[in-house]
Amino acid sequence: MDTVVVVPKTTPKTACDLIRSEGARLEVHGSTFDDACKVAQEMAKSDNRGFVPPFDHPVLWDGISIMVDEIFVDLDGVKPDVFLISVGGGSMLCGLVEGCRRHGWGDVPIVAVETEGTRSFNASVEAGHLVTLPSIDGLAKTLGVKRVCQQAWSYYGKHPIISVVCTDKEAVDACIDFVDDHRCLVEVSCGATLSLLYTGILKKLVHDGKLKRSTRNVVAIVCGGNAVSMKLINHWKADFDLTHTHRCL
Repeated sequence: MDTVVVVPKTTPKTACDLIRSEGARLEVHGSTFDDACKVAQEMAKSDNRGFVPPFDHPVLWDGISIMVDEIFVDLDGVKPDVFLISVGGGSMLCGLVEGCRRHGWGDVPIVAVETEGTRSFNASVEAGHLVTLPSIDGLAKTLGVKRVCQQAWSYYGKHPIISVVCTDKEAVDACIDFVDDHRCLVEVSCGATLSLLYTGILKKLVHDGKLKRSTRNVVAIVCGGNAVSMKLINHWKADFDLTHTHRCL
């Protein structure tokens, strides 16, 4: 299949190399996902190609929802008290909500976290309507979407979703803790999810009454590690002047 993948200039070299290794033609355009997406749509129209979006499509949400089927099996049907995820374009959020509904977990709250420079969902929650950010900033490149998909926004209010924001520093610090705990490298976007656990944000949500005091069964969705290395983590550590003291979960 003749495939063209369009990415922004901020895409890490490792990710670009992986795309090329699959035989796809890589096109680099713009400084944000939104820029690249616009070019991809124009190319699809002019070249009479099909356009495959990265997050805004029911087929993607359905595929992601299978993750909840697997979690249901792993937990032997035990109902989680809360899910923790990071939000970029919103496909993970949509898939998680759909999977929860399928298993009768429609009342299980989802804590959706973004970094300060990528907070399009959080800005929408604060405004009460979908918001398009003027720009994207920070290290969490895979969360860098100026506007979440309509379906993700539609689920807010229909499913218990709590929107929170962390700093890049908190996300990087959580990545380092996770390496120490599990010998597993994850990207800053995933570190945002982990920051809910390592920084005490989750405990504060319980303390503030936004989550039940009986919250014990916590499921954190942690994915994405292709574009990270210990060299990069140590670089971030130096940038933020992190004299790191390990914090256990």
